[in-house]
Amino acid sequence: MKKLVKNDSNTNTCQNIVNTNVNNLKLPRIEFPVFTSNYMDWISFCDLFLASVGDNSTLRDSQKLKYLKLSVKGEAATLLQSIQIANDNYQKAWNALTERYENEAEIINAALNKLVSQPVLKQESASGLRKIIDTTQQCIDTLQTLKQPVEYWDTLIIFLLKGKLDFETLCVWTLEQTNKQTKIPLSPSLNRSF
Repeated sequence: MKKLVKNDSNTNTCQNIVNTNVNNLKLPRIEFPVFTSNYMDWISFCDLFLASVGDNSTLRDSQKLKYLKLSVKGEAATLLQSIQIANDNYQKAWNALTERYENEAEIINAALNKLVSQPVLKQESASGLRKIIDTTQQCIDTLQTLKQPVEYWDTLIIFLLKGKLDFETLCVWTLEQTNKQTKIPLSPSLNRSF
């Protein structure tokens, strides 16, 4: 019985240490998001800004407005330029931004435009190919967030990407695809033998 009590005591001590360590955990400082007036960046900016500033009940609206004005660049900054920092103006400023940038059609257009306007590679380049892949994935992710049926767009995406490849990379890719399609499949009985 004493061993059981002793183990319970040790378990409680360990739980207290774990709880104390979790409560004292210092997270890294989060930088305020910056919105550069790019429609594709609006969704992330909006979510991050609201989570860190907009929904923070310890801040006055005038403080939120100051943070908002510091967090926008380009056309968005121009839109807020004439709005004076005052408690009553935060919601006005936020509404002005959401009316302009929370536009699903514009976000979709921006993603599609970025997807199709990627530069053509002039020569073989691993970094250039990686940039095309990363940009394409970013566009697809944005479109998926907006519930566009991109899971059915493989043929279109491949067609677009082939047009961005340099001659050598395209030849290698085409040869790979040809080899995949001309392989003779093994019969089920042969597959079991291997």
